[in-house]
Amino acid sequence: MKNQKNKTSGFTLIELLVVIAIIAILAALLLPALAKAKEKANQITCNTNQKQWGLAMAMYADDFGGYWPKSRDLNFTVPADNNPTWSELYAGATANPPIGLSDWFNALPPYVSGIPLWQFGANSVSNNVFTRAHSIYLCPTAQAMPTVSPDPDSTTSIEPGAGPGPTFNYGMNQRINYNLTAPNNVPETPFKVAWAAHPSAFVAFSEQRVHQAETPYYGTSPTDLSSTYNWCNRFSGRHSAGGNIVFSDAHVAWFKYNYVVAQVNGKIADPKVPDINWEFDGN
Repeated sequence: MKNQKNKTSGFTLIELLVVIAIIAILAALLLPALAKAKEKANQITCNTNQKQWGLAMAMYADDFGGYWPKSRDLNFTVPADNNPTWSELYAGATANPPIGLSDWFNALPPYVSGIPLWQFGANSVSNNVFTRAHSIYLCPTAQAMPTVSPDPDSTTSIEPGAGPGPTFNYGMNQRINYNLTAPNNVPETPFKVAWAAHPSAFVAFSEQRVHQAETPYYGTSPTDLSSTYNWCNRFSGRHSAGGNIVFSDAHVAWFKYNYVVAQVNGKIADPKVPDINWEFDGN
């Protein structure tokens, strides 16, 4: 009777290398698809956020005789673009009389169970609650940079609330409360939704460019970044070369960057497409 030795089976080195190679190939094939799926989810989240802003705007107008809140506040003096710091937001809102409570970022959130922006400034100028909490203020794709000093031209990404002031991922149409054509050419004139010639095409909010590295971008200015108000010069194409826009009838739609933004003589211009009106009279 022959004694048979028990043989242990296992991978040879070549077999192991083949398996590793196959895994690497599969990962290379799957990662782009996973990245696209993640970005699609971010885009959907962003779309939902903007639907909330549109809904809040509609309810606010219903409560205030058809008027909308302010797109910016001249009482905020930090350069550039009248962006507030956290300390200014909190000090203004708690002053007597208060400052800034009729600004969109303070007036609208309570309509959709959100927190007015000024309340995030209660604890410190760099508010960790704002920077880490999912909220209607934040686009999950956005990689923010400082919007005010000490480093306004930095190319370093930071969390969206970690600077001296908030980084606005979304902006209200800057043509709403100022720079209106006659007879409504007084700066900061309250805007009434009935003035919109084409409510389904008139922009209320849009994605806001928040970092110099964001592409596509047709301009050259390092200051065409986050502010409380927006125009096509600050429109962001961070969602698959496009972004979401909220219209005055509260619906939200995604558009390619090159459809929203034109380039004329090396500068950003409004292409004047019929379904996107930055001007309330449709021009």
